[in-house]
Formats: sequence, structure tokens, C-alpha cells
Amino acid sequence: MASSDDDNRMTTKIDVVRSAWARIRAHLENRRDRINDEIGCYPTPIAGCDQQFNYLLEQRTGMSAECRRLNAAENQSLRVEDRLQVLDDFCRSSRYIDQGVGSEVRRFMAQALSTLHD
Repeated sequence: MASSDDDNRMTTKIDVVRSAWARIRAHLENRRDRINDEIGCYPTPIAGCDQQFNYLLEQRTGMSAECRRLNAAENQSLRVEDRLQVLDDFCRSSRYIDQGVGSEVRRFMAQALSTLHD
């Protein structure tokens, strides 16, 4: 039977993981919102001739796919430690997560979890 301390450590680990996923989700959603704002304020493009507008549309499509990939990764049924690895892999492989944000999330997880020695 698990001790109360073990239960508390597991709850804290789960909270750390949830917080990290939320940080990544907020980053992606913020970036998607900025792209949508840019598209909304963009002058009427000439169909098929406006490279910047087409680029923004590609970015918006990519951001939507990345948010779906994040949701799928987050919803995998894994142990907490495995979920941490999935999150780290996601941050490293995403072309939409700024390197600084990925590093910040990894640092946050490492600091928070270092106090929870198993």
C-alpha cells in the first residue's frame, strides 16, 4: 500500500506535468492567435500571388495540426515519468515551439521534480 508521502509526490508530479502541458498549449494557442490576427488585418490579397498571405495560411494550418498533435500526445495513457519524456520529445520536435519556451518548460519540470526524489 502506498504511503501518504508517496501519494503526495505522485499528485505533485501529475500537477507538474499538467502545468507543463498547459504552458506549451498556451504558447501554441498564443502563436495561433497572433497568426489569426495577422490574417484578419491583412489587406485583400491577390489570389495565388501574395506569398506572405499564403505563408500565413500555411502557418495557421500547421498550428492547428500541432495543437491536435499536442492533444494526442497529452492524452496518451502513460506513467507520469513517460508523460514527461513525451512532453520533452514534443518540445524538441515541434517547429512551432520556440527553443526558449521548450527550454523553459524543461527547466521548470526539472526544478519541480528534483524536490520529489522517489
